[in-house]
Amino acid sequence: MKIVTREDIIYLFSGKSDVPLSFADIKHGLNVKSAKNLYTVKKILDSMTADGDLIFTKGEKYIFSQKLNFIHGTVVLKKRNFAFVTDETTGGKDIFVKSSDLAGAIPQDTVVMQIMPDSAYYLKKKQKNKDSETKRGRVVRIIKRNLKNIKAVVKVEKNIAILTPVSPEFDDLFYFDMHKFKEKGKLKNGVIVNAVLPETDDFSSRIVSIDKILGDIEEKDAEEEIILNKYNIYKSFGEKALKELDEFSSDIEESDKKEKERVDLTALPFITIDGEDAKDFDDAVYLQSGGKAKAGTAKLYVAIADVSYFVKFGSAIDDEAFKRGNSTYFPGSVYPMLPEKLSNGLCSLLPEKKRFVMVCEMDIDLKTGSIKKKKIYKGVIKTFGRLTYNEVYNFLNAVDENKDDVLNEKLTPIKDMLIGMRNLSKILRNKRVKNGSLNFDPVKSKVELDENKEPISVVPEPRNFAHDLIEDFMITANCAVAEFIESKKIPSIYRVHERPDEDKVKDFFKMLKYFKISVPNVSTENPSDYQKMLDKIKGTPLSAFLEQAFLRSMKIAVYSPVNIRHFGLALSSYTHFTSPIRRYADLIIHRILAFIISNEKNENKVPEWLNAEYLKSVSNAISRREKLSSDAEREYLDFKKMQFLKKHEQALYEGFITNVVNFGFFVDIKGFFIQGFVHVSTIADDYYEYSDYSKILKGRHTKKIFKTGDGVLVSVYSIDLLKREIDLRFVKFQK
Repeated sequence: MKIVTREDIIYLFSGKSDVPLSFADIKHGLNVKSAKNLYTVKKILDSMTADGDLIFTKGEKYIFSQKLNFIHGTVVLKKRNFAFVTDETTGGKDIFVKSSDLAGAIPQDTVVMQIMPDSAYYLKKKQKNKDSETKRGRVVRIIKRNLKNIKAVVKVEKNIAILTPVSPEFDDLFYFDMHKFKEKGKLKNGVIVNAVLPETDDFSSRIVSIDKILGDIEEKDAEEEIILNKYNIYKSFGEKALKELDEFSSDIEESDKKEKERVDLTALPFITIDGEDAKDFDDAVYLQSGGKAKAGTAKLYVAIADVSYFVKFGSAIDDEAFKRGNSTYFPGSVYPMLPEKLSNGLCSLLPEKKRFVMVCEMDIDLKTGSIKKKKIYKGVIKTFGRLTYNEVYNFLNAVDENKDDVLNEKLTPIKDMLIGMRNLSKILRNKRVKNGSLNFDPVKSKVELDENKEPISVVPEPRNFAHDLIEDFMITANCAVAEFIESKKIPSIYRVHERPDEDKVKDFFKMLKYFKISVPNVSTENPSDYQKMLDKIKGTPLSAFLEQAFLRSMKIAVYSPVNIRHFGLALSSYTHFTSPIRRYADLIIHRILAFIISNEKNENKVPEWLNAEYLKSVSNAISRREKLSSDAEREYLDFKKMQFLKKHEQALYEGFITNVVNFGFFVDIKGFFIQGFVHVSTIADDYYEYSDYSKILKGRHTKKIFKTGDGVLVSVYSIDLLKREIDLRFVKFQK
């Protein structure tokens, strides 16, 4: 007697028409007679239904999902009126779903969807936006609730706690019965709790339990926990991954004996240049100019931590790294992609320690900045020292000014190399700008914290030519690696950046007009046109705000197995190779390079993951994780800025009006890169009327006018940390 398998059931459905099958139909179709086999069939049907391969209808019949072209996906973004769901069946772009078509799904739910035909409204919308390829769908079934808990604010009504999730992605309310709760007295209005979602097949249920009271939003670490939960940022590593770490010897010298194919570069004075507070060092550089280098060329070595040697595909550590996608950085804390033993230890290019690296060696023409020759290979290095951006900047400035008395003794032995690096950096940057690359560095601010993670200052994040130097070398290496892999005709992941959307560009130009900044006609096809505009903005009092607004008008760069160029860098082929400790994309590139290097000596079997389908899936996944991580970083930074402002409510802040509406105006606070709102009701000297035509507020008696671009002095009126709202009070105009 043959035992029925899952494949038998799939074969039965594949051969039948699109008509749903009852259990009896399946029983007869498979010619099942024994009770044991019937039990097996029912078990498989239940499993396939749970996985979404089959849909069980109200008429108690089964439908094969593939017959109806159903798509599996995960709810990745949910707003009040709509959501986006990933397409995990075809690997295509995320699918737009109206809230009314979600069938009760919440963020992170695994669902089965049906693609909806476009209505006349959506067809018209697509025609207007020629780049739009967004599909619309509706959720047919929720397969799995992946979200385990949420952070929520309590509102008590009798013995029921009504919970409003802190995350704006939810418009659902959840409920908790307080009757038997031991800490009932602590559940008061406004308290934040960790609510645990039940393990149930009833996905419509909104009944939860509470396992932790986090307290007020201003209590230490409460907000950090909320943001980590909201963006699904992982705090700890699984037991399997931690056990794998024990297998790694901390003695690279011992491992080095087995790695005979590695090129020994330990005699070369490689250096790392990073920020003062950096702990993981991915990249080291060495420049050979003059002497052994050919006339008119410089030999640049970019050595990157060989994470692929330690983190093998399919290992528990690899699984942990993949689900994170990248490291996440908050002021005062880091949530790394790799465990600390690797990220800050074995993989990190620490001073005077032997480390395994993947090397990109390039001969660069000193006139044109073009790469004349490149080699990529596995190596081992020992860095000369750990340098900081400010250290290099101050040293080279002292060299320029002939201040021998203040020269850094540590850097004097490599003085000529550092001077050569600065010169080469300028050559490479000029080449990129000439080719149409966007060359601008928006000013950023950073929050400094005390030992209790309380904000003590908000200061500009300094940037100097040492930052440019490393950026230029990394971009050059990334480009060289992308071209190298492409030349081998091997599937890969590229860092791609599409040209801007015309409508968003037009909106940005409208904003410039409000600020009385005239710019030449700009083609969305030509990056150099944007550079002219950015050059005109630079140096104006509004430059920091406008550069940030310009960034928002651009499309974000993503990962893709299809190379469609990088618009912002004006490069035809680009990837990420230089940060495998903190980016999973770079780790994949290292694995591809390792395969190519190995295959040149011995013809090896192509790894199971080196195919277009896997690379497409992983590109989508890590692009999403990157966005979640950057959104979490931005939100936490803004929260800390708001905490600082709340503590200094009496202070006066410079800013300028960025938008005027009928009930007030928005103000960008100078140096904070955060906006607050001045309500007209707080301006007591007159009654202000709004002109929809000219977008101004004008005093009925004083004729005082508030318009976009006006410099103003403001103070804090009130701040709601939970709602992320800053209300400001107008003090006076600023010239």
